Amino acid sequence: MIAPLGLFAQATTEDATDDEDIIMLSPFEVTGDDDVGYLATSTLAGTRLRTNLRDIGSSISIVNEEFLEDTGSQNLEDVLIFTPNTEIGGLGGNHSGSTGANPIPEQQRDDPSGGLTRVRGLASADLTRDYFITNIPFDTFNTDRVDVQRGANSALFGLGSPGGIVNASTIRADFLGNRGRVRFETDQYGTTRYSMRYNAMIGDVAAVRIAGLSEDKAYEQKQAFLEDDRLFAAVTVKLPFGLTARANAEIAERHSANPDYIPP
Repeated sequence: MIAPLGLFAQATTEDATDDEDIIMLSPFEVTGDDDVGYLATSTLAGTRLRTNLRDIGSSISIVNEEFLEDTGSQNLEDVLIFTPNTEIGGLGGNHSGSTGANPIPEQQRDDPSGGLTRVRGLASADLTRDYFITNIPFDTFNTDRVDVQRGANSALFGLGSPGGIVNASTIRADFLGNRGRVRFETDQYGTTRYSMRYNAMIGDVAAVRIAGLSEDKAYEQKQAFLEDDRLFAAVTVKLPFGLTARANAEIAERHSANPDYIPP
């Protein structure tokens, strides 16, 4: 016969919390304010709560805004060529992706780079945007941070690729002042790429941030091209009782004839 064990609860008193300070937490938001150079210190990738990287028992690489700017990264191909244990197929990749057991996932087929990612030599990673599965091609015009989580992650995120997750965090409207930037980029094939960002505060209660992209990408193969026009907007509103509401939306129009990156 097995007797049930008793449970003990901590006694409470009416005045137990009267002298306690109220602590306001922001567990679902990660910013780059604590980054030092290329070094990021926290992420949502491990637990979906903001957690220090040193406390996460998972293989995660963080590509922050400074790294994206210094490497001139524009798309997923530009990022994964630098991160450890990752491969990308296509013209600028480090494997062809023409053979093997991993077909090009449906969510990546619109990527003119070829789109086939391979993590730890296993399989393609799931692509997410703010930790939601996405088929929107990744671009840095509205992205400040990329989290590359290598290896199985179904315990945290449900069914997923054994290769891991590549998450792009979009920019947010903030209360750090009115500011903006405009960029023009080109290359030896005649590509023209214009991008802009602007953050505007509306008093102390709301902020709006917009980002735009107009790209006409050319390739060494004359028949190949990519025309990509996008507009992104994010809004942050401070609500009563210390609450904050955020929303974002994007519209885009893309036309392309992808280059043939598989040799005869």
